Amino acid sequence: MMVEKKQSADEKNHIPLKSHNEVEGENSRRENRTRQKYMMENLGKLAGGIAHEMNTPVQYVGDSLRYCRNATKNLLMIFEMIDQIIDRVESEKLFADIISKYRTKYKKKDIDFIREELPSALDQAIDGADQVLALARTMRDFSRPSHRVMAPVDLNRIVERASAICVGEWKNVATIEFELAKNPPKIIGDERALIQAVLNLVVNAAYAIGRRKPEAGRIKVRTEQIGDNVKLTIEDDGIGIPENIKGRIFERYFTTKEYGDGTGQGLAFVHEEVVKHHGGNIEIDSKEGEGTKVIIEFLIDTPKKINEKTM
Repeated sequence: MMVEKKQSADEKNHIPLKSHNEVEGENSRRENRTRQKYMMENLGKLAGGIAHEMNTPVQYVGDSLRYCRNATKNLLMIFEMIDQIIDRVESEKLFADIISKYRTKYKKKDIDFIREELPSALDQAIDGADQVLALARTMRDFSRPSHRVMAPVDLNRIVERASAICVGEWKNVATIEFELAKNPPKIIGDERALIQAVLNLVVNAAYAIGRRKPEAGRIKVRTEQIGDNVKLTIEDDGIGIPENIKGRIFERYFTTKEYGDGTGQGLAFVHEEVVKHHGGNIEIDSKEGEGTKVIIEFLIDTPKKINEKTM
């Protein structure tokens, strides 16, 4: 009987060993994650380097375009004076041959169209250069390797930078509507991590819209102060989240995307940053076939209190 009891105790405390295939599978997945992290770090460094190199020449282009716009305004003012002079000379029936040739060439070269369109063309070019410059600076700042820094940050700035970085993900499937609070109080947070979190949410919204609609959908981003909190809402009219997987959306490596489209770390990262590292709260309201609303609330707090909550 004593032997039997000892055997039962041994069996109770026995820890099953993993099979060789299970161990190999875990090692392979760990190596893949390490390799992917290494590749992403290098890609980030490359993107930061490219953005840094783009910054100066794009700024030159923008400055030159602004000079051309100002010069064009002056030239168009001179053209108006020349028109008045020519009309006056023509009324006096002077230099008829020269004025006739001028009128012919003026019409042939469609100068009226050029005078009308040139200012708006320069405005559009300047706007494009400014967008490229803003994107380059955002990529440069976002790609800089740094340790976690908890400091006062502007949630509106985070939203704008995140949306600019991932513009290639949403511009062909959706329009973004911003309703940003005017001068909201700053929150204490890690700017780079929060940019990544908002970026993940916008990319997810664009993906959900792309899965549902052939026509462009809508992503609505809103910031507002509610009492002692600053609230961020990101809403889309995409496919929504099926009821049977709502409980798993924050699980690391869980994804509904096809192989190669996602890693299952996006929402897990968002939840970890918002709740664990920033002492905030996140809620997701979604109806399958109608869309998803992500609501995040951050405390307006001091660095000391936030650090105490995240320790």
